[in-house]
Amino acid sequence: MSFFRRTPLPPALQPSLPPLAVPPPPVPPTPDVPGLSLQAARTILKQIEQVGVDPYAVDPRCTHCRGLHDKACPRVRSMEFSPAGQLIGVVFWKSWNSDDVLWPEQVVEIVMKAEQDELDLKAKG
Repeated sequence: MSFFRRTPLPPALQPSLPPLAVPPPPVPPTPDVPGLSLQAARTILKQIEQVGVDPYAVDPRCTHCRGLHDKACPRVRSMEFSPAGQLIGVVFWKSWNSDDVLWPEQVVEIVMKAEQDELDLKAKG
């Protein structure tokens, strides 16, 4: 005697399985848009300028997107580390929201605009 049926069960008697739940694809994070004071912009520019001159200077720019942000890099999807803690791999988003990243060019624009405003005020008297 065999425990396996050779003839299929009628559809009414076949066990029904719930549909497979497929997780939605991951979406890049969308943090808040950063703000920057004039003093902070000048400090950041000084730090960036010192990177090429001072061997002990710390570059404030992100190593992955070369922008400035407070939280984790929005370009990075995942990172892989060795057991010793060294970074061995980075996976990036195909498309990412760069609105929350402050670019060095924007910092220069903030400082240049403020300096131009100061010169205009001095000229007016």
